[in-house]
Amino acid sequence: MSKELKIVIAIFGSLFALAIIAIVALAFALPHIAKNVLANSQDPVAIKRTAAKIATFTIPEGYKVAVAEDLGVTQMISIVPKDAEAHAAFQIQLRGAVVPSNTSTAEGMKLGMNMMNLFVKCDLRDDGIDPVVVRGVHVNLTVMRCTNPKFPMRIESGDFPGNANQATIMAMGLDGSDFDTKALHALLTSVR
Repeated sequence: MSKELKIVIAIFGSLFALAIIAIVALAFALPHIAKNVLANSQDPVAIKRTAAKIATFTIPEGYKVAVAEDLGVTQMISIVPKDAEAHAAFQIQLRGAVVPSNTSTAEGMKLGMNMMNLFVKCDLRDDGIDPVVVRGVHVNLTVMRCTNPKFPMRIESGDFPGNANQATIMAMGLDGSDFDTKALHALLTSVR
């Protein structure tokens, strides 16, 4: 066996051993990490801390934070109606990212809607832009609709100036009376 082959085998053997050690460590650490994430997702102090990393805002009247997750490099808050009967399928998500993405929210949403189209068979309609002023900046919300009568989904999303390097908002709900545009705009215009 040549000296070079022995070196290659030693390198790959070492990398394989390190990979096994990392997998075992992750297997032991993952339940603890998941438990902490779930516990913090409902803790009011953790929710406020997570929200502050994304943006400073006021939750619209009649709404509450359902869940908040802080994974270090990304944060997410889901805001839902207090009265589930009023807007049963409606929710607003705020996301913050430490490292901004090269893909705009509109591009990502269109890709997601196209993937959804594979399963739901939507006739997707890009209804263009719904402008809102946030912190003196014009924010363009892209509006997408799935016009399938069995799945009349509406999604509005866009990037806005928040506390995170990249702050994103996305509202999802059934098109029509379930979609609460007023709550979405109230939340965005409250960002300071």
